[in-house]
Amino acid sequence: MRLGHLASHIAGVGRPGYRHRRKESGLPPRSSGNCSGRTWLKLNVIQHTAQFPKLGVSACVWREGRVLLVQRSQPPLTGMWALPGGHVEPGETLVEAAAREVLEETGIAARIAQLAGLYDLIRRADDGALALHYVIACYTAHWTSGEARAGSDALFAEWAGLDQLSGRGFAPNVRHAIGLSQRQLGI
Repeated sequence: MRLGHLASHIAGVGRPGYRHRRKESGLPPRSSGNCSGRTWLKLNVIQHTAQFPKLGVSACVWREGRVLLVQRSQPPLTGMWALPGGHVEPGETLVEAAAREVLEETGIAARIAQLAGLYDLIRRADDGALALHYVIACYTAHWTSGEARAGSDALFAEWAGLDQLSGRGFAPNVRHAIGLSQRQLGI
């Protein structure tokens, strides 16, 4: 896939009337060119709130048949049980982000093994407007060191056996992600 084609899907370039709206708003036009047969784009960075998905990560961290869970202390999904995770920082790979978020939220160092799945988290306001949209890359990971403790975005952090999962209020897709990760590991 050419970069220009990919950028048009991500940034909305080529949507009907998009350039016209940019011109009316006083924003400079996007420029593009061709270098050695490859399309490149110089895109202006514009902050959009809930217009475009944000990228996040989470990890199913395993230790002796138990999975690491956190109870969220921050929106969205405050109070729900989830896998440790969060935002991807600029310049950070998905794997780096997953390992960093696990460490920040739980004090656990983990070796990220493989992608377990991709999930959408979409929430709408009462009037139906898009309030948030995250695309979350969930990884299977293995504990390497540390003791579970609640960190930056967690009320609690704990290891849970598979028999301890029922009765918890889980964030969307957590049970599914745990199941996929289990199958990857043959648990």
